[in-house]
Amino acid sequence: MRCVYPQCDGTLSLYGLAGFCQKCGEPIHGCPKCESPNRTFANFCRACGADLAHIPSQASTVLAETVAALSRPPVKALVSEAFWLAPLSWGGYLWLLSATGQIYRYSPFSNQAVPMQALGQGFGRCAFSIHEICSRNQPPETEPWFLTANRKSVKGFALVSRQVREIVSLPDGEEVLSDSLENYVNLECDPTRVYFLTRAGPQISLTSADFLSGEVRHFPLPAQSVVGPFRCGDIVFAYSETQLYSLRQDELRAHVFPAGFRAWTLQGARDLNQMFLKPAFGRRPYILCGYSVYIPGTNAGGNAFLLQYLKGGVGGTAVIPLNEEATYSQDSAGRPIVSLSGRILTYSEASRQEVQSDPQLSPRLPSFVNGPVCAATAETAGGERIRFFADGKVVDVPVSQFPRYQECVGFYGLDLAVVMTYLTDSEHLGIASWHA
Repeated sequence: MRCVYPQCDGTLSLYGLAGFCQKCGEPIHGCPKCESPNRTFANFCRACGADLAHIPSQASTVLAETVAALSRPPVKALVSEAFWLAPLSWGGYLWLLSATGQIYRYSPFSNQAVPMQALGQGFGRCAFSIHEICSRNQPPETEPWFLTANRKSVKGFALVSRQVREIVSLPDGEEVLSDSLENYVNLECDPTRVYFLTRAGPQISLTSADFLSGEVRHFPLPAQSVVGPFRCGDIVFAYSETQLYSLRQDELRAHVFPAGFRAWTLQGARDLNQMFLKPAFGRRPYILCGYSVYIPGTNAGGNAFLLQYLKGGVGGTAVIPLNEEATYSQDSAGRPIVSLSGRILTYSEASRQEVQSDPQLSPRLPSFVNGPVCAATAETAGGERIRFFADGKVVDVPVSQFPRYQECVGFYGLDLAVVMTYLTDSEHLGIASWHA
């Protein structure tokens, strides 16, 4: 079957509802109704006209064909720019933001990191996010947007139309909290508004801006250090060391954490505990999973997650102790994955499950769990290795195979591909991918 992308006459490789073009390397998503191949951001099926939702590739499972590929040498790429933030996967691509504010799009099937847009000075330090936003009222139209900020403005880049929009520019005396290297800050949105944290003098506010008009609203928070924002359902949240804040229909409420629990709100190891429970490189500290959020901090003098239930509002809590060195990330279902010495755990609410056990597994770098594939870093007498577990088999890849490897950033499941990113000794980003 021929490629569905313009100006390409390549042949498609299809595996169920996923695939890619052998010539241009672009990913293909099948129509769930008629199974016809479509471009990854198509709004409607080219064959039957069915409405195609933009589904993040985190929801995909790594197909069985990928398991066999893990025993083959990976395809490698290097982006020769400094990176301080972890990539995000969306729509079959990996999206990158360099320290200089350059957006890249990477497809494992073309093995190219394509420059998409330069946002400008200061935009490479804020944790970015990708969301569906209503970018036009008449007629209504939604599109996935790449959102980030610097100290004075919030910008968006449309993944389909490739337009750039300055959503808001703040006046003198006010700034966006946009440095994710110092504070756990983020951008969030609902279909019409973008949410972020701002500061005017000593006052921190949860701030929202209308995506189309730029109209700004401030909601002052009674704290000196705040994490967020993030959204669950129709409620936007942020938190301080001792309180969770919820914003719903312009009504801000404060909810006190259970006695004894204190959330971490600043980057870096302020105490010995925070050195031993940490998120994977360049990621937010909290983990949002369905209608629950896991918030890291201390409880009774030890490390812990506070599991806060959020369905329909702010509900009950549970404290999950973690009193050993650990690094955490998320699996393909959004659940926390915790790398411990010799073990990999996943959590479903407060219940934990051991996914893999191996005495050489490292607690200092992130793990990966997606469908039939599990991956982690192993420390052996012969040196550090990336270790894959799949269908009862173990595959080791020495990190010496990756040019100038310094530290694993994370793993991603992109439909038919498993992708690993890592930092080099120059803070450049290395990429290795295995695909069917």
